[in-house]
Amino acid sequence: MGYLSDLRKVVGHRRLVIAFSVMIVMDETKRVLLEERADDGYWDFPGGSVELDETVEAAALRELQEETGLVGIEYDLLKVYSGDVAFYRYANGDEVCGVDTVYVCTKYQGTLKAQDDEVKRLKWFSLNDVPEKLSPRNRLIVEDLKKKYC
Repeated sequence: MGYLSDLRKVVGHRRLVIAFSVMIVMDETKRVLLEERADDGYWDFPGGSVELDETVEAAALRELQEETGLVGIEYDLLKVYSGDVAFYRYANGDEVCGVDTVYVCTKYQGTLKAQDDEVKRLKWFSLNDVPEKLSPRNRLIVEDLKKKYC
C-alpha cells in the first residue's frame, strides 16, 4: 500500500494501471496451488507486481520463488488479462486496474518453504475442485486452465 500511496502523489485519484505477473503452479496430476488471502477471504494464485526494469517473465519466476519456495524450470504463457477483469478496489478506496500476464509452471524444483505464514495458506486443488471463493479474475483463469490443460 505504500507503493500505491507514492503513485497517488503522481497520478492523483485516477484509476491506476499496474502490471502484475502471475505464475500458476500445476503438478503432474493437473492440480493447481492456491493461496488463501488473509485480507479479503478469497483464494488466489500466488503472484505480484512487476518491479522497475524487470521483465514479466522474470517477475513471475521471482514471485513464484518468493511466495512458495519453488523454482520454475518450464512454463507456458496462459494469457494476458487486462482491464475490468483484473480490477481491484482496496479498503482505503484505491482503485487499481491490473494488466496480468499469467504463466503456468508445469516443471519446477524445490519444496514449499516460503515464509511460514504464507506456506500455511497454500493448498493444492484439482481444476475440477477449486473453492468457489475465487475473485472474478481467478474464476476466469481457472476456466482458461481447464480449456488448455484438461
